[in-house]
Amino acid sequence: MNPIFNTYLNTYLALAKNKVKSPGSIYTETQTLYRFGDYLITQGFKGNELAVSRSDIENYISHLTKLEQSPNTISTALGIIKTFYYTLTCEGYLGINPSLAIMGPKKRVEPCKVLTISQSKALIESPDMSTVVGVRDRVMLELLYSCALRRSEIIALKIKNFDDDYRRIQFKGKGNKEAVVPVGKMAAHLCKFWINKVRPKLDKKGSDALLPSVFNGGAMDVTQVYRAVRDYAKAQGIEKISPHVLRYSIATHLDEDGVDVKYIQRFLRHESIETTTRYINQGYQRLQSIHHQTHPRESKRK
Repeated sequence: MNPIFNTYLNTYLALAKNKVKSPGSIYTETQTLYRFGDYLITQGFKGNELAVSRSDIENYISHLTKLEQSPNTISTALGIIKTFYYTLTCEGYLGINPSLAIMGPKKRVEPCKVLTISQSKALIESPDMSTVVGVRDRVMLELLYSCALRRSEIIALKIKNFDDDYRRIQFKGKGNKEAVVPVGKMAAHLCKFWINKVRPKLDKKGSDALLPSVFNGGAMDVTQVYRAVRDYAKAQGIEKISPHVLRYSIATHLDEDGVDVKYIQRFLRHESIETTTRYINQGYQRLQSIHHQTHPRESKRK
């Protein structure tokens, strides 16, 4: 618990508009505000969330810039801080919004990273299946790719979300909306093996989470999922990857296979087909770049 963001943050999260947010979104907002609070403490700040001034926020943005954080990271952090204070002002907890009119760096639209099919296969098959954690992580990677799950969705999965044959999962996705997603044959086989044979060895507290953490028995959190994907990818020579890359990748691979974009939209659970098209186009641009740089018939390697 951060000593600064420990009162009105709870009030903010309890608002009806925030209760429909995904666990991943809540975690990101909370951690961003905690980091802001940690910075304030190093500056000798005294008081709670409501005592934060405009200069405190501006100094924090300057601090992130000096740390060479990316424009997108800084913009996201500022957006969360501004939303927090805007909401508290609208709810009557503040008379003046301290974040009003503070400008951050413009977000850069960059082509999303996409793995080739062979890279995806190598990454998914990289966990050590002779260990309990390895089997858990293999299931996690299989589902991220097979079902195009978001990081927040996979940590919220429960055993009860699966059909009896493990070929379908039903869960609450982004915006707390009901989602039904097919599960591939290999992913379904591994999920059945994991749930019936291996998972009981890891679950010591009777948790209903599909992917329990080795640390506390509850579900893995978003940071643990991110680190696991990053570390397995790094071992395969793939740098700077997030779990979302597997979602981009399967969308691109389906498009390359000639799958109708309307199906891909439904599969990814996008509200707008424009979002799906942007996903695919950006993914293709990235994949094309990788192809030109690495394919033996394209690159200058001997």
